[in-house]
Amino acid sequence: MSMQQYLARYAESDASEVQHYLQHAKADFDRSWEHVLCIPAFAEAAAFLEKLTVNIQQQSALIILVVNASAKADPGKIEQTRQIAAHLCRHYSCTATIARHIQLLSMGDKLDVMLVEHVSPGLFLVEKESVGLARKIACDIACQCIAMGVVKTPWIHSSDADAVLPHDYFQAAANLDTEQISAGIYPFQHTPHKENDIVHAQQCYDLAMDYYVAGLKWAGSPWAFHTIGSTLLINSQHYAQARGFPRRQAGEDFYLLNKLAKIGEVINLQCAPLALESRLSDRVPFGTGPALLKIMTLDDPQQQYLYYHPDCFLALKCWLHISQTLQPETSGSLSLETITTAKTSVEAFSTIFSKVDSKLLLQCLKALGVDKAMAHAGSHSKTKHTYARHMHDWFDAFQTLKFIHWMRDNALPSLPLHEIRGLESTAAIQKQSGLVLNPAA
Repeated sequence: MSMQQYLARYAESDASEVQHYLQHAKADFDRSWEHVLCIPAFAEAAAFLEKLTVNIQQQSALIILVVNASAKADPGKIEQTRQIAAHLCRHYSCTATIARHIQLLSMGDKLDVMLVEHVSPGLFLVEKESVGLARKIACDIACQCIAMGVVKTPWIHSSDADAVLPHDYFQAAANLDTEQISAGIYPFQHTPHKENDIVHAQQCYDLAMDYYVAGLKWAGSPWAFHTIGSTLLINSQHYAQARGFPRRQAGEDFYLLNKLAKIGEVINLQCAPLALESRLSDRVPFGTGPALLKIMTLDDPQQQYLYYHPDCFLALKCWLHISQTLQPETSGSLSLETITTAKTSVEAFSTIFSKVDSKLLLQCLKALGVDKAMAHAGSHSKTKHTYARHMHDWFDAFQTLKFIHWMRDNALPSLPLHEIRGLESTAAIQKQSGLVLNPAA
């Protein structure tokens, strides 16, 4: 799908309003920017944008800020969100009124804010779509600006109000392959919090995220990357092909990256880390904020917080090896014999894979629908390459997570950190990734 097709068929109406304005402004609009940054904001401190941009004030960039709330949100938080827009309008001059709810404000010679207000009757977002829709609105507008040439780069930066961007933030996107790379993940670190309980909870959660990514990488999974909305760089062409951010209350970053990784490469970017604030939150059903709240209910988080059993990743490694041996002519039903044969087909893996229970692995894959996936891949493939592509797209980031969770729930329960440190699979994961399994490290 081309950018123009996406904008015409699937983009939010805000992007069309920006297009209409730019088409009619023509000579009267003389602004353009090298970069574009998309931020959703709800119930944030009014002056958060000054903190977020403190290191990039001299960069040529358009910040598309979508202040948003649902009509069902707490009235106090709705008012707090409105104060973000009020603060910006008091402190920065308006250089263009694009629509009744969209203004262009100047933060300096090079930095501008396109303020998009969805925090009043007729403009409130649907509660179940909230942050996903807010991100989609911002990125759809970014695509429109890129398509019309007022933003020069094809890359969309996506972050959050709790971030502080490093001085070399935009430089990390320079010279990237726009044909092959669909997304990039910025390095990040959480800033210390004045409350020790939150610090300890954040350390546990960060370690759990790093451990999961390291486990996937050791297993050979192509989905081994962090999925945090504040750390994303998105190729606008691939974004259009993926039909944009999903309208979800949470997990929108995970699901977009899941689609982008199927049509291009997701890479880790090289620059100074983004500084993210450690904070408690119940505004979404899952994610960092809710996870911290849950961890803090434990009497001793560093002893009681549970991590995936490392043998879940061993089972995943075994399945990924087996999946590579499957052929288009393979029947639509995965058999115990196929698993057993594949486990011993490569001498380098035969010993380590002997620890994996073949019957249990087969049961897990059947529960995930492997037979249906194989039948579909077989009926739509004439070559091994095409077959592998279909199986790769089926066993995506979501199926991978379901695989790990099935193993956790049915065979390999999660363990506290002190119990997983000495396990053989843990040592292998640590050796490859360099991960230190210590939440205080």
